[in-house]
Amino acid sequence: MALIPFPSNVLVTRSDLTLTHPGQTALRSLYGAGTQVLGRGPGYWTGRIEIAETDAASEAQGRAMELFLTRLRGLENTFEVPIHRESGGTLEAGTSLTVSAVAKASGIVQITVTGAETGLVAGDYVRIGNRLYQLTTDQAASKFRLEPPVLPVVGATVVWEEVTCLARIAHERRPPLLLRSPDFGGPWTIEWEEAI
Repeated sequence: MALIPFPSNVLVTRSDLTLTHPGQTALRSLYGAGTQVLGRGPGYWTGRIEIAETDAASEAQGRAMELFLTRLRGLENTFEVPIHRESGGTLEAGTSLTVSAVAKASGIVQITVTGAETGLVAGDYVRIGNRLYQLTTDQAASKFRLEPPVLPVVGATVVWEEVTCLARIAHERRPPLLLRSPDFGGPWTIEWEEAI
């Protein structure tokens, strides 16, 4: 398995994502309206990214996209899909955050970081190690809570600018077609899932 670089010169026109929970089962009561949810695992991110079509003037972009899709070799290789969600907080560009402590209680993960006491806000996306997370609380006193409830490694860098998700082509979908007409290439739609 190799990490294939995502083409930097292509225009992303849409970026969707969701936290998927394939292990959840809702158990319904036979005698009333009650349910109980059986959860197996914290879930993982899935999404879709759409790349704009190219014309003869941007032939290099079309070729780069086609080469990228070929090099993925279906499900074999991974890539860092850009999620295109900027921080809504007040951190100064280039601020470096590092995980200094991790705690988990009642299924809630809280981490402590060095580098800034405040700045990120609930709803921001960050990447720590190979996992994508979303903040569920504002950063205060160097602490914030995350979803999914997976413990990151102490000492890991918190990427909060130009966040990517380590991904592969979604196994339920067939690989994107290498679309080409005499005048245009694309558009391309890539269904992806977090590669964990």
